[in-house]
Amino acid sequence: MLRNACFTTILSFSLLACGCGNDEEKIPQRGQPGGKADLTGSCVGYCSAQTPTGCWCDDVCVTYGDCCQDKKTACPNACDQAGGTCYQGAMGCPQPANLPANACPQGWTCCGAQLQNACEQAGGTCYQGALECPQPASLPANACPQGWTCCGAQIQNACEQAGGTCYQGALGCPQPATLPADACPQGWTCCGAQLQNACQQAGGTCYEGAMGCPQPANLPADACPQGWTCCGAQI
Repeated sequence: MLRNACFTTILSFSLLACGCGNDEEKIPQRGQPGGKADLTGSCVGYCSAQTPTGCWCDDVCVTYGDCCQDKKTACPNACDQAGGTCYQGAMGCPQPANLPANACPQGWTCCGAQLQNACEQAGGTCYQGALECPQPASLPANACPQGWTCCGAQIQNACEQAGGTCYQGALGCPQPATLPADACPQGWTCCGAQLQNACQQAGGTCYEGAMGCPQPANLPADACPQGWTCCGAQI
């Protein structure tokens, strides 16, 4: 009798020590071997948390690779809601400027989102680097992500509204003095604008440099752009 009692006690202690007889399945630690739990469980009711089956429904589950299979639909982040996908590292795709910085986890980029930034709303496209296309001055600085340029936008700046075109560098054409300084982006010149400055309104023409013609004294100093002379004015 005593022998049986001792045997039973030893057996119970052994089972307890090894965890035998515990029907509860151990869930692997996050980020540890065996921690991946994709395609198991549902995020419904568990957004920003872990489900009982072990998969996760927070925004960093893509980093650990332990998202539940329905995380994107049950608990979408800002990128998901815009129809995009979060990718890790630099993907060469511009993330819409109107998406929040945390639309994807840190170090990830949202690609394919349908939310339009100011450039896209104006019918333009964001390109990376300098592309020799003027970004309309009427567009905000963040119309495209930092380091990208908006090309093809239909929003007109003051130069374009006057029928002109912005060109980069000095092109030997006078920008009408009636146009504001930011009629074109910095470093660009407005050529062909139909707005008349004071010289043109008086029937004259602006010439660059000293032309040997007297500019009428009753014309304002800015009748022509700086360094240009008004010749043939009727005033």
